[in-house]
Amino acid sequence: MKGMTYALVKDGELPKSLDLRSAGVHWPSSSLDPYPSLDVVSKKYLHYCKPPVSFRSSNTETRTLMLSAGAVATDVCRDLVLHDTAESNQFRQLIPMALDHPVLLQTIIAGSAMRMFHTFHRHRRGATGSDLALCANKYYGDALTAKQQAYKLLRVATDPTHKTDSDIILAAIVLLIEAELIDVGRNNWKHHIQGATDIIEKLCSPDFSHVGTMSSLQKCLMSNCLIFEIIGSTTSGPLGRFSAQSTKGFLSLLQDAEGNHCSSFPTQLLRTLQTGASLVPANAAKTPRQFLQSARLEARALFDAAYCFDPCAWAIALQHRSPVADLEQRVHVAFAHKAAVCIYIARLLLLLDHAEELPVDMATLLSTGIDHLSQVGEKSPFFAATAWTSFVIGAEIVDSERRSWAVERFNNLWEVEPWGSLREAIAVLQLLWEEQDEMILSNQVRRHDDAQVDFNWIRRLRDLNVHWLVI
Repeated sequence: MKGMTYALVKDGELPKSLDLRSAGVHWPSSSLDPYPSLDVVSKKYLHYCKPPVSFRSSNTETRTLMLSAGAVATDVCRDLVLHDTAESNQFRQLIPMALDHPVLLQTIIAGSAMRMFHTFHRHRRGATGSDLALCANKYYGDALTAKQQAYKLLRVATDPTHKTDSDIILAAIVLLIEAELIDVGRNNWKHHIQGATDIIEKLCSPDFSHVGTMSSLQKCLMSNCLIFEIIGSTTSGPLGRFSAQSTKGFLSLLQDAEGNHCSSFPTQLLRTLQTGASLVPANAAKTPRQFLQSARLEARALFDAAYCFDPCAWAIALQHRSPVADLEQRVHVAFAHKAAVCIYIARLLLLLDHAEELPVDMATLLSTGIDHLSQVGEKSPFFAATAWTSFVIGAEIVDSERRSWAVERFNNLWEVEPWGSLREAIAVLQLLWEEQDEMILSNQVRRHDDAQVDFNWIRRLRDLNVHWLVI
């Protein structure tokens, strides 16, 4: 990337002023080295995927640096789940597996290094330390190098003549998607999704009858790919190439993920989004009227189904599958998801027919979503689960006070989970708001009140032909 250099710091080293041993940090000795066959850089990032080491340092800058490293140590494993326990987080199984599978090792390194870069970048705000800047850039360089290596190895692994375990390939794809989201969350993740759909189709054909016999890791990996595909399709249009039979079989996989997936998304609402995202044609003006009428009726039925969804009943029924007791926060997140899905389907209805009379006031849905999101704060394990919903709610906001609230929420999300896609979400929202305001001033769209305008942000996102994923 322009403006960045990596050669000033050798592989496996940190600037002298940030040397970990001199700071009082005690890494495992060579006699206890669990990864004797790996190079220094690989050991460093695999170590970051394990529970953080204890450390002591009187140097404030170094202590901040190592607090960041300690955060990454657990967050790399935790980012894709709500509750990070040995029993419930299947992603922890991937660390020892990486020792025998280079493609998995490189994807783990890519994600770990990218997260370290953003974590250090976050702590650098307002600071001028050249050593800290150099160290952050070094992590970014490691991330790019590992990602390129992972791409090469993945091409080999997916070659029909190369018999690589499908779990390893799926795990590499999921972690590459995560690495892309940690970077910026734009475009590249889409190609990984499309590759994953082919693998899932083969694994689950012909009738999904053997899903119940799959390992917990395999079901976890497949459900993550499916959820990424569904959420991504809401702004990019349909991404996967799943058969109708496969789509029916996804229900059990999505239900398995409800308890601990990082999005805490009810299966019923996910299926609503999946169907809704496929209804709007790329060019409505050239689409037969009969098709649009049929799509409008289906979208109306989807809206009614989403609006009738009962968050309380869902959250109560889910408690026996949740790793911990989390009913109150689970209910608030489900209500917020419901409001966002209803808003999204309503916008699809208006894309299909500008004159559609919505059954529910959009301003009411917006207020409901904001009220429940406000009950899920930074200290809640569910806070990061609200990213997509916060984006949809934010895209609907007209008044400056609530827009400031949305920006602050994404800034807080960035503090909790330093993924580049969250920073990108702020930029996209600000772009939508700017265009919305310009169209209001020029009378190109009608403003009903302080909470609703005729500006369809879904169409605008699709017209940009840039594929964002916010999750």
